[in-house]
Amino acid sequence: MFEECTSLRSIIIPNSVTSIDNTALTYCTALESIIVDADNMDYDSRDNCNAIIRKSDNTLISGCKKTIIPNSVTSIGERAFEGCKTLYSIRIPGNVKSIGECAFLLCNSLLTVVISEGVTSINEYAFDWCESLSNLTLPSSLTFIGQYAFNGCNKIGKITISNNDVTIEENAFHSCNGLAKVELNSNVIVSKDYSQSSSLRNLFGEQVQEYVLGENVTSIGENAFAGCSSLNTVIIPKNVTSIKGNPFINSHPLTIQVESDNSVYDSRNNCNAIIRTADNALITGSYETKIPSGVKSIEDNAFYACISLRSISIPFSVRTIGHSAFRGCSDLTSIGISDDITSIGDYAFAGCGELTSFKVPNNVTTIGESVFADCKSLTSVTIPNSVTSIGNKAFYNCYRLASVNIPNNVTSIGEEAFAYCYNIPSITIPSCLTDIKTKAFYQCSGLQSIQVESGNPVYDSRNNCNAIIETESNTLLLGASLNTVIPNTVTSIGNYAFTGYDELTYINIPNGLKSIGEEAFAGCYKLPYIVLPESLVSIDDYAFSSCSNLEVYCYAEQVPETGIYVFDFAYTLHVPAASINAYRNDEGWSKFWHIVALKDDDPKPTAIMETTARQQPTIVERYTIDGKRINQPQRGLNIIKMSDGTMKKVVVK
Repeated sequence: MFEECTSLRSIIIPNSVTSIDNTALTYCTALESIIVDADNMDYDSRDNCNAIIRKSDNTLISGCKKTIIPNSVTSIGERAFEGCKTLYSIRIPGNVKSIGECAFLLCNSLLTVVISEGVTSINEYAFDWCESLSNLTLPSSLTFIGQYAFNGCNKIGKITISNNDVTIEENAFHSCNGLAKVELNSNVIVSKDYSQSSSLRNLFGEQVQEYVLGENVTSIGENAFAGCSSLNTVIIPKNVTSIKGNPFINSHPLTIQVESDNSVYDSRNNCNAIIRTADNALITGSYETKIPSGVKSIEDNAFYACISLRSISIPFSVRTIGHSAFRGCSDLTSIGISDDITSIGDYAFAGCGELTSFKVPNNVTTIGESVFADCKSLTSVTIPNSVTSIGNKAFYNCYRLASVNIPNNVTSIGEEAFAYCYNIPSITIPSCLTDIKTKAFYQCSGLQSIQVESGNPVYDSRNNCNAIIETESNTLLLGASLNTVIPNTVTSIGNYAFTGYDELTYINIPNGLKSIGEEAFAGCYKLPYIVLPESLVSIDDYAFSSCSNLEVYCYAEQVPETGIYVFDFAYTLHVPAASINAYRNDEGWSKFWHIVALKDDDPKPTAIMETTARQQPTIVERYTIDGKRINQPQRGLNIIKMSDGTMKKVVVK
């Protein structure tokens, strides 16, 4: 009724008033006197408090800048002081149990709030955008702080949470940009398991520079301090005897110290790390960590997303490196690592974008899933003969990797292990490698030479075809970007065999081929035409997707089955004259703009269609710009000698 009456200075509530809305006096910024008639049966302003109090439950429902809350009040109602922009301080007595939603919303001149012992809950938005509030006392009786309770109170510099059983909802201190120190004595809060996207950061903000853990805190939960990126110092007190994983993921403070009398953890030799004493396992590190000799393992996530870490030396005592141990260390350029290490966990170095080279220790037997994924500066890796398997996405998107040597003892390569490694020029499949998963070399568009060693029971490169063929099924699994000649004995081109080969301008399709797999030639946009034999039965999804301007000569009189979007840039299709209507009426083939009859002078499907294609020159020697002979491509300008005697200059990225 009187909301936003900014000139209203005083009000008297007569005895006839029986109902007052919570917002009746909000934003009355000049109001300094509130009197309720002594005969009013429902409300009062006891003790000359300058407020309206509901008698039935002793709730203060409206206040002003001169309100003094009586001791008999048991709750502050919703929006009781909302918009009271001339309120400078308030004391909330101990008989008050609850401070209602938006009770002090936008009291932006409020400097000091004393909340007495006895108050148990501060509800949502209670002090929202009290942007001048700098002095705040929270009682140990407090058991609940609602979401956005202190949102925008950016002058609060320090708070103390004393009650062990308190519940604090997400964003309770959102946008408290000045909150630098939190004294936290609640094991309930600290011991809780969080996710990397929802941690103490979401309660108090990522700007907090120091958490002081009280004596009630005995456990630190998983991801408890994840993303607290402003942390300067972490001190683990003696009473903390359980730490789950690395609770400081994506935080990594400058200084980490465990109190000397802690019986479970230590930070020996001022190493700036947390070490589990019993098994010498390093569980948390920072960019200033010096791993001490005697540490036996670097645990999962120990340095996860430690973006300022530039170099690390791993002592000879370390035997294992855990899952995601250095994942996301985007500035890491140097790793000192010994051959004593026997195990490297999945994702251990994923996303180390500045790492240029790596020597896998001689005692490691498995390169796990995504160990080096997205190491975009990695140009060379040395894999020892001890390795027997290379996991899924092990080198995914290492697009500067210029060479890879697959040791003779490797028996399996996982899905997308070398996917998007554009600069690998050649691969040799050893005789013992009998399990190559889907997309293992997906879009390795720089591949020019592929060889399977003789004696391999599963794969071959028959007739020096420059491809990997699955022997039993006669399926071509992987071709090169240039010079692959598909043998007559091949009956199927497998999924993703030539995907993304943007320099491929010609490929022979032999008579006898029955099927072409998913995405087999997707992205080969320089391929001007393709000749499909009479034997062809099926073409799978996206087989020629993004092959713009592709002209197709298909000799199959029976219309081959097609998947979805086989030809998404469909122009001219040449088919047997007797089959034109059948192709026009087929959903997959009818997308061609023009379907015409084959002519006698059209290209024919043969094992090798063009002599020039069969005799394309291959690289026989390679030199640096200063004439030094090299075995593998090196970044920069290379000089190559071709089998036809010509010399070329190429730039290797």
